[in-house]
Amino acid sequence: MASEISNTANQGMLQGKHYLNAWASLPLAGESSLQPSLVVNLVDGSTLLGLHYSTPLSAISNQLEAYAGGYSAQGSRYSEFALFGDTLGLYLGFKYYL
Repeated sequence: MASEISNTANQGMLQGKHYLNAWASLPLAGESSLQPSLVVNLVDGSTLLGLHYSTPLSAISNQLEAYAGGYSAQGSRYSEFALFGDTLGLYLGFKYYL
């Protein structure tokens, strides 16, 4: 991790000091929820957007939850989020509560 911090700093990029973070949790029917998120680097304008959806699978078990979501990192070639490239990611999973 130290080498990544050094690489980022050597390129003139900042770590963790100039961000605008926004997050919300929107309740939906049936105890489902939708959680949008946004991180903006205020210095270079790069962004990280996310959307997470989760719902309990009560028909199977009261301890089981399904979730899905996506994220996107956008920024110019020399921006902080350019470390990831212009990225679109999707995920799907299950969570079991003990």
